Amino acid sequence: LFRSSSTCPVSTTNLNKAPGTGAGTGWTTPGNILLNDNNNATVSLANSTSSSALTATGFNFNIPANATIVGIQASISRFGANTSLQDNNVSLLKAGVTSGSNKAATGTGWPATEAVATYGSTSDLWGTTWTPSDVNASNFGVSLIVANTAATGAARTATVDYVDLTVTYTLPGTVNWYTVSSGGSTIGSGYTFNPVGVASSGLSNTNTAGTFTYFAECSTNPGCRTAANFVIKPSTAITAQPQSVAI
Repeated sequence: LFRSSSTCPVSTTNLNKAPGTGAGTGWTTPGNILLNDNNNATVSLANSTSSSALTATGFNFNIPANATIVGIQASISRFGANTSLQDNNVSLLKAGVTSGSNKAATGTGWPATEAVATYGSTSDLWGTTWTPSDVNASNFGVSLIVANTAATGAARTATVDYVDLTVTYTLPGTVNWYTVSSGGSTIGSGYTFNPVGVASSGLSNTNTAGTFTYFAECSTNPGCRTAANFVIKPSTAITAQPQSVAI
């Protein structure tokens, strides 16, 4: 029986996606937020009013079920006709409902020319927890509400070019076992492994003494294998000798 003395490190992945759907009552062409192409979604706001939510969903993430979500970052490329246009609410959508922290940069005016604002980070969960199924759902996404904070003056137009999300997740590593030092197919996996009777291990039983070499590879470090010897010691035969007993 092999037993690994250490565990494989986790692997970290940053997966960036564009939405499949953009929507928002009162917004003109909200579907334009899907691509970075200067085709924009806009909303005109009178003084001291806020927009309805502009939502981006349908990101089509396909994160493995055994992953751990460790961070989510939203990027929104936007600009406004006046610095009175400011974030009111920037939240993530879980099952289609705003969840967790509001990451809006309230009090900061939107730029006059297009620029990307980022919210959250690769290690920020927005004040809540996330499972792979939450993130893979079609109604997972991000919601933006913008406000015109001016007390007087003409209506202002807020413009959004595109939205995207980056989800950071980790996967646990495991040990895979091989009969060769490179290439080949795995014959088993796990931190403990017994090759006896395993298909393609070349060791159907322990009847033959010898040293049999196998190779362990961490799934998060493919191509780097360590040799391990499985030793079968010769059995010791015990012979019973006849004895005479005087009666």
